[in-house]
Amino acid sequence: MKQNTIFTTIARRLLPAVFAIGMPVCGAFVTTGCSEKDAAPALSEIEASALDPLPVEAIVLNLPEKGKNPFLLTVTWTETKFYLDGKWSSVGPVIYNLEIDRKANHFSDPVVLAASPDPAVDLYVNDVNKILLDYFKAEAKTEMEMELRLVTVYGNMKEENKVVSSNTIPVAFTPFEPPIELTPVYMIGTMNEWNNRNKDFMMFRDNSDADNYEYVYTGRMAANTSFKFCPENKLGTNEMYCKDSNGKIVLQDNAEMQFDIPEAGYYTIKINIWDLTCAIEPFDASAAVEWPVICFVGAFCNWGANGLDPEMNRSTYDPHIWSLTIDLDNIDYGVKFRANHDWGTRWCPEIPGNNPYGKAVFNPSADPNIDIAKQGLGHYFVKFNDLTSHYIVMKLN
Repeated sequence: MKQNTIFTTIARRLLPAVFAIGMPVCGAFVTTGCSEKDAAPALSEIEASALDPLPVEAIVLNLPEKGKNPFLLTVTWTETKFYLDGKWSSVGPVIYNLEIDRKANHFSDPVVLAASPDPAVDLYVNDVNKILLDYFKAEAKTEMEMELRLVTVYGNMKEENKVVSSNTIPVAFTPFEPPIELTPVYMIGTMNEWNNRNKDFMMFRDNSDADNYEYVYTGRMAANTSFKFCPENKLGTNEMYCKDSNGKIVLQDNAEMQFDIPEAGYYTIKINIWDLTCAIEPFDASAAVEWPVICFVGAFCNWGANGLDPEMNRSTYDPHIWSLTIDLDNIDYGVKFRANHDWGTRWCPEIPGNNPYGKAVFNPSADPNIDIAKQGLGHYFVKFNDLTSHYIVMKLN
């Protein structure tokens, strides 16, 4: 039988080995010793607990707000009763384990859902969801029929010192899908000869918010371009976000399910790895300036004094995509971008704290910098799109 180690530890602390069926005990488990003249009462009977009905029989678990673990419901039951020489007695500490298992599995492989020394326990959304997904391999957004029972543990935690409730309760849970890990995502396709380790086409994000699952890339695409989307942890493999039969994305190895752009031009490509959606729309770049030089600037280069701010590398595929790898030994006051070593053509962040992903504004009236203090000194990868002012300023491990 599986036992949650946390609850096992609690039980061992609470339950001294005070009695077992048929063994003599002293003073209804509360006295400290027995004399030879004392009559030693024996535990003659145990009346098992009964679980109280739940207010509902089917529960849909919804993804909580970030950092929250909402209350779900309280499960209650009657106390387990112990009889000494035929008389009910108040005994020493016991622990109640609320167990869960698949319906009709006869609790052959249960998990402790929660534990309490009292005849009630509160359940919380994230805890229940994690047990369903991790232990029972439940499928997110799909109902799974389960059963609850109670196991009362007393004495020295031996198998014979456990009492199973007189009833079980059926309940169906529909778990939510937990948040997806937000890692860099790259486009892999004909534009980089399907090199599944290539990082030239790294996608941007509007911000670095933990609940923002949308990635975007705006840029030039040659005629008859085909591509997929590869999370960083899948680089070097053929497992990528492919096009499914409904036009959405699915993470799998399928050579036939690629996205295609037949006509040359500029496009905005968006994917949402939570909603599993993809959108491809033409982008009008006809009025876009092709800058000869774009620089990355900050205290590390004395704010470009004497034109010493480092020039970024322009993509040979797209004249509006720029990148740079650089060691930063001074990040005081943050960083920004400018063209032609000139403060009259600069890009400042919409929100200074947005990094490593964010968007900038061209020549704003205010003059904020990208605040990378939390990332700290070190080796950085920098990417900038002058068509949309998306940027990536990311410290490398």
